[in-house]
Amino acid sequence: NIDEKETVKFRSKRYSYGFVMNNPYDVIENNKLYGINSAILSDFSTISNVEISYSKYDSYKDLVSAFNKNEIDFYFNVSKLNDYKLDTYNTIKILNSSGYIISHLESNNVINSITSLKNQKILTVKDTLVSKYLTDNKIDIVEYNNINQLLKNIKKDSIIAIGSANYDFYSKTNLKKYTKDYQFAIPNQYNYTIRDIKDNAIFSQFLDFYLSFFSIKPVINDGYSSIYNLYQENIIGLIIKVIL
Repeated sequence: NIDEKETVKFRSKRYSYGFVMNNPYDVIENNKLYGINSAILSDFSTISNVEISYSKYDSYKDLVSAFNKNEIDFYFNVSKLNDYKLDTYNTIKILNSSGYIISHLESNNVINSITSLKNQKILTVKDTLVSKYLTDNKIDIVEYNNINQLLKNIKKDSIIAIGSANYDFYSKTNLKKYTKDYQFAIPNQYNYTIRDIKDNAIFSQFLDFYLSFFSIKPVINDGYSSIYNLYQENIIGLIIKVIL
């Protein structure tokens, strides 16, 4: 319900999305974004006829810093960092969120509550809502900037805390020898946080409308599929290189 002038203004701006590598939500390969958020934003872009660009950051601290500096318009918020230097608009939740405590199949750890993690060092991703849950419960943590760094540093005796979707994605690959010991709810739900400025007003309302009234479950499934297909292609390409 906007006039033609506002419509033109809304569609003439390129909206910038910032992200941290976080399978299955966001992963970049050959300068192309894949994953759940890519599928959602691509579908929204088609429906609304707007252009969305992407910028990768190494950590959530860098991502939120860029957001505060007006370098990006919005991001997928799984972070505990909320020290904003500007007004923000939060969309409705995109996905239900929970976290898993996982350990190696051959581990002798008995983990049946959050208190059973006392006097343990838990590996997790820095500045996330998962890490906040642990620190709020006074659990000692070892933090890594993103999920890729975390996976490179796990050992057989590691105890890890990650989002449920992260574990589900890696449960057949990097974490196939790790099992779910304990599940916990994350109070804050995952959504998009947008710079609340006049130029983003229609974008914010339209994105919220899209998330509220369109069926995005098939779109999310497409996001999962795009990543699985990407990794299969990479594995096949690696095998071909080895053979040659």
